[in-house]
Amino acid sequence: MNRVVVTTIATLITGTFAVPARAQNREHLQMAADLRIVQEQQQENAAQLDKLTRALGEVTETVKALSGRLDASDAATRKALADEKAIIDNLNTQLRAINDRTSDTNVRLGTVREDLGALTTALSSAIASFNAAAAALSASASSAPPADGSTSAGPAPAPASATPAPTPVIPRAAAPGISPSRLFDTAWSDYTAGDMKTAATGFEAYLRDYPKSERAADAQFYLAESNVKLKKLPEAIAGFNAVIQNYPTNIDRVSNAYYRLGEVQRSLSQIEAARTAWETVVKKYPDSDAGILAKQRLDGLPPPAAPRP
Repeated sequence: MNRVVVTTIATLITGTFAVPARAQNREHLQMAADLRIVQEQQQENAAQLDKLTRALGEVTETVKALSGRLDASDAATRKALADEKAIIDNLNTQLRAINDRTSDTNVRLGTVREDLGALTTALSSAIASFNAAAAALSASASSAPPADGSTSAGPAPAPASATPAPTPVIPRAAAPGISPSRLFDTAWSDYTAGDMKTAATGFEAYLRDYPKSERAADAQFYLAESNVKLKKLPEAIAGFNAVIQNYPTNIDRVSNAYYRLGEVQRSLSQIEAARTAWETVVKKYPDSDAGILAKQRLDGLPPPAAPRP
């Protein structure tokens, strides 16, 4: 009986110590399994990270290649635009040159037409004078006695005491007409030489004979300037006004005429009239040389008088 009790107690003791050992072994096995799972997941993550790194490297290389192509394309585009701009600038330059040549040709053609008109007028005048001279000579020859002294069957000769017939006057042929260009150049030469009186006469003749010519506005302007230098200021004012009224499309001459008109009016103490002329050129032609000078003159004028109540 005692032996049985002892054996039972020993068995219980042995079982009591064996249970915790098996439980610990299972925990170790579970931890080892979990550790392996974590390690496998780390390996998979490392493999995926490596794949992502390689993919990122490939994307980076692709972006670099695209950037290089874009840079090359951008450079080619800039070069093409620069070449096109150079071509367009060259074409514009050539077009301006053609326009200048066309304008010069038109001016020359206008001068040639004026010269031809003057020559035609002179030729017509010469022909008329020649015909008149021929008619006068014919009339004189028909009224003279025969060279042999014989009398003709015509009317009886006049008595000796009668007044002798006057000698027919043969009109002189008109001098050839002066071409417009020569007439203007002659007046301009007198103007630049300081002979204002002769220059004014020449410009007046040009305007009288060729009021619609290419250089009529120039002739009118310099006629007014000649009168300024001759101290004929009312005539100068009328001349500058004639430029403004008769040649409104000639912007250069009109703008300068407004400015010079103000100058003359100011010299005559016509301050408000001068102000009006300068304000007009500043308003109409602000970027012209005359407009810029007129603005300076306006800044130097006293303020306009206040209107009376």
